[in-house]
Amino acid sequence: MPRRRNWARLGSKGLRSASDLGSDLESAAKELERRRQTHIRQERILTQATTEVTQVWARVEGKLLDAQASSFGDQEIRELRRYATEERISALGSVSFARVSDGASGIYKPVYDIVREMADIQVEVFDTVLRACDSRDPGVLDSAIASARYCQSLGEQALMLIPELSQQRKQRERNLWRGCFVGCVGVGLAFVFLVVFIIFSAALSGS
Repeated sequence: MPRRRNWARLGSKGLRSASDLGSDLESAAKELERRRQTHIRQERILTQATTEVTQVWARVEGKLLDAQASSFGDQEIRELRRYATEERISALGSVSFARVSDGASGIYKPVYDIVREMADIQVEVFDTVLRACDSRDPGVLDSAIASARYCQSLGEQALMLIPELSQQRKQRERNLWRGCFVGCVGVGLAFVFLVVFIIFSAALSGS
């Protein structure tokens, strides 16, 4: 009778172990899903923000080309100076935000690095525009126009990079889930084998 109770206790422990294993797998699955949803939101935000910034640079280029093609008289210079001054103030805020924003590390770091480079160039562009207004030389705008085109290319590069990084992220998630599942199952099987061994040994010793 005592021997039967011992076996019952061991069996009960085995069931609890299986239940704990299932709970661990469920918790791991929930955590992986939470991370996956976080990354998906981050990808959407990055794609939208990078698209908008790239479009802004296209508009900046158009604005500078129009100014360069104008008579570059007093009225045009006043309008261009006002535009450059306002945009430079906005650019300084963008630089500060880009330097302290989250995402400095991790799988999307290359995209954040590109965005920061674009933010840094932004201030230089409007400084150049203001110098052109001071010198009243539309030829000075060539440098700013070239920088605007370069930033457009950076934006396009970042947009192409996001799907590639997304695939890398998905592969890491699959590997992490596979490793978690194999590890949990391995621990569970080891415990089951241990219980079977103890029961088998108890049966032999009692016979």
